[in-house]
Amino acid sequence: MMGKKARPSACDGGQGVDLISELGDDLLLRVISLLPDALDLAGLATLSRRWRDLSTRSPTLHLHPVYRTGKDEDDETLKRFNASAHRFNDFIDAVLQRRVCSVDTLHMDVLRWPGGARVNLWLRRAMELVVKSLHLSISLPLWSDQIPKDCKVRLPRCTRAAEMLLDLDYAILRLPAVVEFNALTDLSLRVISLSRGDGRRLGRLLSSTCCPRLQKLELFYVCGLRELQLDARALETLTLYELADLRRLDLDTPRLSSLEVGSSVLRRDPSNFTIRAPALEQLQCSLMPYPREIEI
Repeated sequence: MMGKKARPSACDGGQGVDLISELGDDLLLRVISLLPDALDLAGLATLSRRWRDLSTRSPTLHLHPVYRTGKDEDDETLKRFNASAHRFNDFIDAVLQRRVCSVDTLHMDVLRWPGGARVNLWLRRAMELVVKSLHLSISLPLWSDQIPKDCKVRLPRCTRAAEMLLDLDYAILRLPAVVEFNALTDLSLRVISLSRGDGRRLGRLLSSTCCPRLQKLELFYVCGLRELQLDARALETLTLYELADLRRLDLDTPRLSSLEVGSSVLRRDPSNFTIRAPALEQLQCSLMPYPREIEI
């Protein structure tokens, strides 16, 4: 009795040959890098051991959770979402722990605060691994009585990343005494809080002694920054937006060509502002809603 003919798989070209496994590692890694999310990568890794081994070497990792729609959400739906958010945090743990080599791009969105110790571990590991682009965005609970007491993130002292974005949803960013960001050219700090005394330290850490190649800097909704003294020889583009606590600004930026400032900065006493930017070509000001209070 003749047995049934085996059905050819989708990847064997109908000839019983696994064409995907015949491809070189470089090409397969290129395929992996085009996946929109690391969850897709995890699914792909279940197909074979080779895919699983390659998944730890992908040059690009995008860790994005499933977002809530905000429509027709009952208690059971919210319960499932919270469970999913916790599982996603466990998934981030596994991805960073299994990583055996550097990664070009790592972008992480975290919807559920995982605890200060865990976030510090993630950020330290990410800044060790990434050589090009690192984005970390973390959300805190909406209600103040739900915000955990450990909403503090410690900035590591070293990174190989060339571009970095930190969006901490007003969690406190703890700054070290010195940093060595020798490769960093593009930095964005968004929606963060600084501890007392760290506002003055921030300017020192962003200056040329610690960030010698920094060309683009964005400070967006940074609380606790009362004074910014910046000596940045390579800086070309600077954005200062909604720095409500800023009282004193001192910029020594010989290569700065583009400066964008928000109305909260412009409304301060101009006698406390010193800007040395001989190469400045573009000045963009967010004047509204107080255009009559501004003098240039």
